[in-house]
Amino acid sequence: MPYIGNIVQDFSVSTAMLNSDSVTSIKVLDGTIVNVDINDSAAIAGTKISPDFGSQNIVTTGTLGSNHITVTSNIPKISLVDTDNNSDFDIRNANGVFSVVDTTNDSARFFIDSNGTVDVVGNLDVGSGLDVTGAITGTGDLTID
Repeated sequence: MPYIGNIVQDFSVSTAMLNSDSVTSIKVLDGTIVNVDINDSAAIAGTKISPDFGSQNIVTTGTLGSNHITVTSNIPKISLVDTDNNSDFDIRNANGVFSVVDTTNDSARFFIDSNGTVDVVGNLDVGSGLDVTGAITGTGDLTID
């Protein structure tokens, strides 16, 4: 005798009733899989996702590896923030001036301007000697021991 009634409401299908190849992507309606349907431990290959995350932050506990990284902005920078309350640093390019900035103490430590002039703020400790090919010019006293 044929089935009489509403098959959608009255008949349920268990996993045991399905062949292993009976549910394929063509039978999954586009837009019906949501984040909660994806297992937290799913290892989705990076080639399967769009690499453009828009304005979202990208966070990882692993290592970021690349053969080339480009940082593009009006003032591009890389922030080096440690976790033990020591000084943190930014590496910046602002208006053609490369600098290393101690962000913890709000102090620039090192500059290279667009002409190639290097400026080290504070003391310069050179452990294995200092070779000078040009003139040495000073505005203060010079003490040699």
